[in-house]
Amino acid sequence: MAKTSIPCSWHQRKLMKRMEQLIAADAANDLIDVDMNNFMAEVVERSSTIPVVVQFWAPWCGPCKQLGPVLEKTVFAAKGKVRMARINIDDNQQIAQQLRVQSVPTVYGFYNGQPVDAFAGACLLYTSDAADEEDSVD
Repeated sequence: MAKTSIPCSWHQRKLMKRMEQLIAADAANDLIDVDMNNFMAEVVERSSTIPVVVQFWAPWCGPCKQLGPVLEKTVFAAKGKVRMARINIDDNQQIAQQLRVQSVPTVYGFYNGQPVDAFAGACLLYTSDAADEEDSVD
């Protein structure tokens, strides 16, 4: 099955796989738009009880529009084990600057009040079998 996508490096696929594991393993079936007024409560404090995936996005960003629904579907499939927060960088530049977001989409994983991992960019999401096959050396 042929799919068009933005090429991903091995490191991007590894980070995406780790983020998927975080979501699948221990991560809220809800999605919230976050701003300066609720970032501390909804991301930092909330991540002490449940992992929070934070997507930095912009309305004009094509890759954000591709990645967002994939993240949402994955979070919803986790059935309450993870929460997703979205931050529009155009409206919340201060948060993006504090976390040194340089491009969108950028995704952070927060756990126990701290960012634990991040990746930037959108790429084709592989099933674990497909990713393992592509990463293997013949």
